[in-house]
Amino acid sequence: MKRKLSVNVRFAELKVLDFCIRSDFQHVDAYRGRMFMEKYLGRRIEANDVIIAEVDGQPVGYLRIEYLGLMRARECVNIYQFLLFS
Repeated sequence: MKRKLSVNVRFAELKVLDFCIRSDFQHVDAYRGRMFMEKYLGRRIEANDVIIAEVDGQPVGYLRIEYLGLMRARECVNIYQFLLFS
């Protein structure tokens, strides 16, 4: 019997900051230190530059948007949603 999963993709909130740090810290950002990552990712979350994916209410991954001044995260997500659902 197949179980139906609930999948949600949304802008991250500060309550998932620890998950984001744990996901990245070991592979990419260990040399910068945890305090740096808390400040950096906290600012990025507040700026809506981090998108979180959840399955059954539990975070499973995140996307940290890096842009070159062309678009903000909300514009990127709106374009993505348009392409995905149209």
